[in-house]
Amino acid sequence: MTFGIRLKLPVLTSTPSVVWGIDVSAFQHPNGAAIDWAQVGLAGVKQAYIQASQGTGVLNPYFADDVAGARAAAIPVGAYHLCYPALNTPAAEVAYFRTAIAGVTLDLPAMLDDETKLDKAWVLSWFALWGDTKALHYSDASYLAALGSVGQPQWTARPGATGLYPGDYATQYASAPVPGIVGNVDLDYFDPAGAGMTEAQMQAFLDGLAKTISGQTSFAGWMASVLTTEQNNFNSLAAIEKSVAALGSGGGLTAAQAAQVSAIQADLAALIASLKNA
Repeated sequence: MTFGIRLKLPVLTSTPSVVWGIDVSAFQHPNGAAIDWAQVGLAGVKQAYIQASQGTGVLNPYFADDVAGARAAAIPVGAYHLCYPALNTPAAEVAYFRTAIAGVTLDLPAMLDDETKLDKAWVLSWFALWGDTKALHYSDASYLAALGSVGQPQWTARPGATGLYPGDYATQYASAPVPGIVGNVDLDYFDPAGAGMTEAQMQAFLDGLAKTISGQTSFAGWMASVLTTEQNNFNSLAAIEKSVAALGSGGGLTAAQAAQVSAIQADLAALIASLKNA
């Protein structure tokens, strides 16, 4: 997404009423640089949206790897699509977005990035075809004031905002550095009581995380499945352990899911211990 202002440092906060998160695209991979999602999680990011596609002809080549890396770092993930109402039909763009995310496990509802042409009928048609009342609609405040409500949870760019704006599901407030990412990234406040993970989505997320961890028998295997950076990999693994601990202490889990988080923590601790003794 393109709206936002640049700050020297982000506000790294998460409270029971606001979840701190980011949204990323291929622009966060200058010259092919990878994102170290373990470090992103350690910095306090609790939710991430990753661009999957634009219009009907542009795919984010880093999408699948970013989703896998974020989920491995215990960061719930959603996908978003940048639309071009002046160029394509809603049906064509819905189909392209579905193709872009096919086969990729996601935790959060989709988001439509709507900032290229004011066309309410187009947007309403897109959401009707998408068929999810929890799907998010993003644009900046002035655009939305002209467009009016489209009946979906709203994600609004409000540069300089100091918290979640009343009525927003998410408020994008700045573009700034975050550890683990080269350059700046968009920063967002999310409403944890809004269109977040359902119990089933949380379960799928935990199952995927457990499978990723338990399937590794060596440090090399773990790193090959999760991270592609050349930074200190052991520290990255420790950062993932802290992110999982934060997930377990954040509340909102069923008793079975809390037990599963504990088992995941035990597997991570065993992996780290084996590395120390290697």
